[in-house]
Amino acid sequence: MKKSLMSVAVAAIALALLSCGGQSKDSKTEPKTTLTPSKTEVKGPLSEYYTVVDQSYDFAEMDRGYFGDDLIISIELQRTDKPFPEKYLKGYEPAGTYGYSVKGNYGIGIKVKDADGKQVFSARADEGGLDGVYSSDDLKDLWELEAGETNQVRWNVEELKDASGEYTFEITSYLD
Repeated sequence: MKKSLMSVAVAAIALALLSCGGQSKDSKTEPKTTLTPSKTEVKGPLSEYYTVVDQSYDFAEMDRGYFGDDLIISIELQRTDKPFPEKYLKGYEPAGTYGYSVKGNYGIGIKVKDADGKQVFSARADEGGLDGVYSSDDLKDLWELEAGETNQVRWNVEELKDASGEYTFEITSYLD
């Protein structure tokens, strides 16, 4: 008797919790916040080698960073069919990397604008560390892509945590 009464009580509590779970994402009336490329061409010296994957990037799908308190946006880039010149294949490292064996640096930046065309966020392509891409591994992976392959590049966009509405972005590049 105790077991069956306990089972009924547990089932009632579970049902109550499920019914009080709040509204689903689909039933919310919040406006959708999106980030779309203003153009698929990458600006700068890497324009021949990469294009932006033309899709809508939903702010709701932003990831949290390694420590849980960074707001990260990922933009997907695709490698074109044009091969890198031989001189870029060895000794080139992400922006901010220096050393005896480093011949040059490369980088990817982003500029985000609101619906009025006002720039609300940017990260320079020639910056490393906290002012550049979220991880230099993103750039290393991008550099290794074969023609037609894609990879994501991420930026910490904490400044956009309260963003809503439609935003556009463009991707910039750096090669030294």
